[in-house]
Amino acid sequence: MLKALQSKSWRFILIICILLSPLTAFTPQAEASSLHRDALQPRSLKFAGSAMGQRFGLAHQSRILDEGRNKFLLSKETVQNNVYGSVTEQVYNLTRGNLQATSTTPMGPVVSRKVKLNGTITLEDNVSYLFPDLTHAKSIAADYHNFTSPPYFYKYYVLYENNTVYHVMKSNETDSAFSVLSNDFPPLENSKSIAVDGYSSYYVLYNDQRVLRKNGTDVTDVTNKFPSLVGAKSIAIDDDFWPTRTEYYVLYNDNTVKMKHNSTIKDVTNLFPSLSSETKAITMSDWGAGKAYYAAILNQFPKISLTQANQVVSKGSASHTITLSGTVHDSDNDMVTVSATLHGILKSVDVINTNTTPTWSLTWDTTTDNIPAGMYRNLQVQVSDGKGGADSAIYRGIITVSHTPSMPINLTAARTGLTTSSTTPTLRWSFQDPDAGDGQTAFEVTVYTTTGTLLHHSGWQLSRNTSYTVPAGYLQRGQAYTWKVRTKDGQGEISPFSGLHTFTVNPLPVTGITSYTDGQALPMNTPKLTWNYTDANQQPQAAYRVWGSKDGWQTIGYQSGIIKSTLKEHQLTALPGGTWTFKVVTYDGQEWSLPSQRTVVLPAGVPEPTQPSFHQTGIQYHYDVRGNIESKTLIP
Repeated sequence: MLKALQSKSWRFILIICILLSPLTAFTPQAEASSLHRDALQPRSLKFAGSAMGQRFGLAHQSRILDEGRNKFLLSKETVQNNVYGSVTEQVYNLTRGNLQATSTTPMGPVVSRKVKLNGTITLEDNVSYLFPDLTHAKSIAADYHNFTSPPYFYKYYVLYENNTVYHVMKSNETDSAFSVLSNDFPPLENSKSIAVDGYSSYYVLYNDQRVLRKNGTDVTDVTNKFPSLVGAKSIAIDDDFWPTRTEYYVLYNDNTVKMKHNSTIKDVTNLFPSLSSETKAITMSDWGAGKAYYAAILNQFPKISLTQANQVVSKGSASHTITLSGTVHDSDNDMVTVSATLHGILKSVDVINTNTTPTWSLTWDTTTDNIPAGMYRNLQVQVSDGKGGADSAIYRGIITVSHTPSMPINLTAARTGLTTSSTTPTLRWSFQDPDAGDGQTAFEVTVYTTTGTLLHHSGWQLSRNTSYTVPAGYLQRGQAYTWKVRTKDGQGEISPFSGLHTFTVNPLPVTGITSYTDGQALPMNTPKLTWNYTDANQQPQAAYRVWGSKDGWQTIGYQSGIIKSTLKEHQLTALPGGTWTFKVVTYDGQEWSLPSQRTVVLPAGVPEPTQPSFHQTGIQYHYDVRGNIESKTLIP
């Protein structure tokens, strides 16, 4: 049964290889054989949950430059966590090996090796399969334990970004192995590189340019055994001549390698495979009667952080921009690109000096970027170093985008027209805002003379009312004024000021009785009153009213009621004899004039009226054109 399944599996592999073979040109047989062995070699246990595609730097994009081949690469979604060592993984690795054979650029974290054996130098472009998963690796080390008698074995170490070290141990290069956590090193916090000496000592290079060595439980500072560690990227140890000779190696930022033995320092860059700015680590190990020198192109992933805070912005106002910000760190000091999309609008920024944890920011202009009003949250911000390393974070603040309220409209200061009948008029307006459901929360009113002099400023009034009554003492009758208003919406955004609205406080009409003289004795009991009417606004007389009293206005003996007429005379009915005082008021369509008064003496002969007086003494009632009492004042 097992043989049958294996047979079917290999048939499946063969079919896949045949289907994929046109996608790339195979290398000569010797090279292809090596690559196939690489591809089919069982991988070590996956580290820290990373996917197979990430191991080869496929998390976001392949570093293969040929787009024709790149589009056929299997992505990380193709190889899931449960297929390691399976036929699917083998097919994936075989296909990847074939594609990489024709590529001019490594596909992500990769270790190359130069072997010197019996005077022959062999260069291998990719021996990454020997090591634990290289995703998130920041250093490597290799070791060959060759004791006086078998078993001999190889150890391959990886230092990860989270400051842990895993290793695999193999009896030969084709041996299956699983990653094992190593606790042999000095403390790994703030570590940059690791090294091993082939026996029992383990070294750590720190970011502060120190090196500690651990042997058993003893930890010793051995910084002075190395060449200068200023600008060091990686260290390595060659203890092949122990205890008489130990060599200490340093890889520098300028991609040179120097070796120190006792006090002698020399450049040994040529011992290693080609070194570049992407080379992050070196190591070496015995190789039978020869030496193996390793160089690792590693990529530490950038890490991004966000400032989480709610934002309220308004289109068309000073606070019209949305800003996401935070910090980013890349231990490799790669230039990174931070990007995010809001309402389909992509923003990105390149950040340098990333090993100093610089700040970054992305900004959207709600007006020019045409960001609609609404609420936005859970925005994903991504960072990429362009080498397959990436990170992301979610902005969980709430971004509220609203419109600035529009200019208030429909300004009025009088019930009708442009003239108000009060020196404390109620100013009214209409609030408007493009955002549905948004309402006024405050207003500010300013009143001026027609020459622009400020008379009254309300200050901000927290109110939803769209009206404001001007306090007493600011306005005078017969004068014109201007006023404007602005409002705040529910987000506290301020509208533009309205246009200036002009109004006039109505001057009272003036009435002057022209008939008779005060105290004049009349020969009849039916006097006729006449008067003059003037109005500063040229408003015509619309109505008048006449009162009469014989007792100093303790009671009212005569009342005409409101008479709608432009006539400036009134014929009284027969009245009882005695001294009468008459008052006349006129109406200009808005307000009644102050009364004009005349006292005359009528002859006896008409009985006194028996009806009660109409109104309480000492009060003047103001009536509108319909005869309704509008207001009242004390009669002088």
